[in-house]
Amino acid sequence: MRLRQSLSFWVCVVLQVSFAATVFFMMYSVYPEETHILGKSFIISPYIMFFLSIFITSFICTDYSCQTIRNKLFVGHSLEAIYFSNFITTWIGSVIITAAFWITLLVISVFVGFEAGMPLNEFCFLIVTKIAAVTALVSLYVLLSELITSKSKAVTTALILSLILLIMYPIIGDMHIEFNVQAANVISKGVSVFFTDVMPSGQIDQMMQMETAADIKRIFPIYSLVVTVVSSAIGVLIFRRKDLK
Repeated sequence: MRLRQSLSFWVCVVLQVSFAATVFFMMYSVYPEETHILGKSFIISPYIMFFLSIFITSFICTDYSCQTIRNKLFVGHSLEAIYFSNFITTWIGSVIITAAFWITLLVISVFVGFEAGMPLNEFCFLIVTKIAAVTALVSLYVLLSELITSKSKAVTTALILSLILLIMYPIIGDMHIEFNVQAANVISKGVSVFFTDVMPSGQIDQMMQMETAADIKRIFPIYSLVVTVVSSAIGVLIFRRKDLK
């Protein structure tokens, strides 16, 4: 119910639809010979981080600004139930926001008469990998939102963090290649792998640069699952210690 009433949710959906249409026509102008409905465009959406950061932080922090969270505690909801309720609700909203991008591309592609250009198994793996990365992003933004209860501060912090992660990836990515070539020390290589492969921001950036779903590393969904479990566990432990009364 709250999701349908969330202004940030609907704004992000509309922006995703507009962004998808823009991406399609920009790619069509660059690749006029492209006639495949499931081509490069389905791998491009790194800026989903900005949409999700705005939606999740503003959605959750509204509970604090409107004192809704105290009402939930008053009627008997546990802190764990509140935390995971926020996680599930924002995950559903985030998947819808992400799907708005893909559905828009599909509709436009079908309308202009494009053909399927990706095997079904690759397309399904791409969708699973992207949803897993989105799930990991949700867990991180939910954790951030529960730590910073001020809506303006949480949204600003999440946007800055998303920008930093996007800027860091090309730098860390180059270091990752250099480490692989030179067999650098374990710690340095571990840091590069963490930011490029384990973190969902690095996965999304890599997928943006890949030509097909077959190029995506099969371990990405497992990394996303680990990030989701760890960040959620940390979030619940911290949330239990908050004085919300």
